[in-house]
Amino acid sequence: MKKNIQFLFKPSPKLKHLVEKEINQLKSYGLNIIKIELFLKKATRKNGEKTDQVALEVSIPRHTIIATKISDKFEKAITETFEVAKRQIRKIESRRRTIQMR
Repeated sequence: MKKNIQFLFKPSPKLKHLVEKEINQLKSYGLNIIKIELFLKKATRKNGEKTDQVALEVSIPRHTIIATKISDKFEKAITETFEVAKRQIRKIESRRRTIQMR
């Protein structure tokens, strides 16, 4: 599995640990993950509000899962982004099981 994590800022050890924890949880689903790409950056909206943005792309055979979140805290954005990806993985697995039952 290829893993590409890009922090467009200097991350804290706590933030790095959270990212690794979430990636390991994705791996535990038992899918053949080909590639994980994760981008984290700080941004400013037009109104001057600072935001933290997270974008995740997970490639598995015949599927690419993409999830993005914007929040005021990276921890929240990371957790929500990976929850979206996990939900999509569960849907894919459910469809696969349904097809195999036929």
